[in-house]
Amino acid sequence: MESFEPGQVSWPMLHWSGYGADHQQEAARQPGEYAYFENDFHTFGVLWEPDGYTFYYDGVQTGHKTRQAVSHTDQFILISTECKGYRNGDQPAAELKDAVLPDAFIVDHVRVFDWV
Repeated sequence: MESFEPGQVSWPMLHWSGYGADHQQEAARQPGEYAYFENDFHTFGVLWEPDGYTFYYDGVQTGHKTRQAVSHTDQFILISTECKGYRNGDQPAAELKDAVLPDAFIVDHVRVFDWV
């Protein structure tokens, strides 16, 4: 789940081979399709199977991929924030300079299930 605008969530995106020269990425649904959410809590999920990933927003399937990007290595969950613009040259996007702060990113809970 990624969001770079308030209330707007981008399509599921897969990234692999690091973020250097070997970086690859692929959207799990058509670019330009965004989900819009009000200020309530929402659920975001992924079903990780050996042959693909299926993504969900609020229990509705939003994307699926069966490609080389499927990891067969143990992973960890990372919950963080990344300011818009910092991926490109470590400088904030121009609109961040006028942002009204403080801001908040609230996560109610995280749950992981293991297929045994």
